[in-house]
Amino acid sequence: MPGTHEDFAVESVAGDIFLLGNRSWRIRKVESGKVRVEDAQGAPPTIPFWLGEAPGRTMELSAAVAEVREKVASRLPDIQAAAAWLCSECGADRPAAEQIAAYVIETLAILGTVPTQKTIVAERFFDEAGGMQLVLHAPFGNRISRAWGLALRKRFCLAFDFELQAAATDDGIVLS
Repeated sequence: MPGTHEDFAVESVAGDIFLLGNRSWRIRKVESGKVRVEDAQGAPPTIPFWLGEAPGRTMELSAAVAEVREKVASRLPDIQAAAAWLCSECGADRPAAEQIAAYVIETLAILGTVPTQKTIVAERFFDEAGGMQLVLHAPFGNRISRAWGLALRKRFCLAFDFELQAAATDDGIVLS
């Protein structure tokens, strides 16, 4: 598992696929100081984890983020009430508060609930390449997600005698 951004580049080879955000990228070439990539068209990742641009959230910060999402959701569908609460309780400016409320509305529309540390959502879908993806929306922070993802990957690989990949974010795990 890569430990730094440099390790990620050094340990990668052409053809490896990694997730960045919600898109998969295929490494075309690793050069000195550069990694050339192309859109992998939704193909599942072959690299378990990449540290990305910033350190992962702590469990405590993840709990606070999940609680804010839950409190915003409890005020919906009244977006104005949710935005007003975000402005008064969280110090968000109005445009940011409205964007956060819209994000929670979209989450509710797609998942049917807001993932929290008390409500974990499992979502299964097929990617553009026809591979099945399992996403666990579980906002526990990157450290917990990485450990849990590796454990689930190992368990599924042993139980089903089938090789899977796991990728983790602050808000969940992707198994493919």
